[in-house]
Amino acid sequence: MRGVDMKNLFPTQAAIGFSNFSIPKNYSVLVKKDNPDVLYRSIEIEMRGFEPAVLVSLAKFLTYATHELGVSVGKCWAPPKALHNRLTLLKSIHIYKKHRVQYEIRTYFRYFTLLKITGSTADTLLEYLQRNVPEGIALKVTKHSAKPDKILLNTSPLPFIV
Repeated sequence: MRGVDMKNLFPTQAAIGFSNFSIPKNYSVLVKKDNPDVLYRSIEIEMRGFEPAVLVSLAKFLTYATHELGVSVGKCWAPPKALHNRLTLLKSIHIYKKHRVQYEIRTYFRYFTLLKITGSTADTLLEYLQRNVPEGIALKVTKHSAKPDKILLNTSPLPFIV
């Protein structure tokens, strides 16, 4: 662990105006060691939007950003059809049941899978992506952490050899 000398960080006593202000010679700040970085097996990113052209543009942006950061992209795909939500309403409140209006909302999807990525790189990439998401796009991120291999312990007693 490294220590930082506080004398170089504080201004002189004359500049502060304290006559009895002094820093002990052995005073130092210990820097804590950060926790080890988390390793993710995969990160799945789901993008939803109402315009397919905007989703294609965001997909190109994400592939460019992952290429610049050196992150491996596993699977990048989109379903062949959009999700259609239809709502049918009557034109008239009381009569004319045959006269109806139908509204439709189409939702398009894009999916990305990022493979073997560290926690700090994932945080940086996702924050950069979140800041540059256009209006009308929703993101859903699912992280799958890499678990260490299990150590198998034999709890049965060993037979004695005589």
